[in-house]
Amino acid sequence: MKMNFVVYINGHEHYVARSAIAALRGRILDAVRAGGAFVNVTELAHTDSVELITPATPVRIEAAPEPITAHDDAISTDTAYYDLERWDPPEWLGPLSD
Repeated sequence: MKMNFVVYINGHEHYVARSAIAALRGRILDAVRAGGAFVNVTELAHTDSVELITPATPVRIEAAPEPITAHDDAISTDTAYYDLERWDPPEWLGPLSD
């Protein structure tokens, strides 16, 4: 069974293969014990990323809900697109916007 993992480091998502997760966990723990270090994160579809890991860095590792491949369209960078509508302030805020 092919299982991949999503690793969240300081708000960034990384898609990591099952074969690489144990080594990544070890590098993260070593960086925490050292008080901080840059850690290479080998991702499925991208070149390696580098994250600064400190004892205060939030890290979460979870199994992906379904297998992810390097050619999967669901894999994306941390870019988000939003379609924002025009917002008109309420009348009582009118004098502040001039």
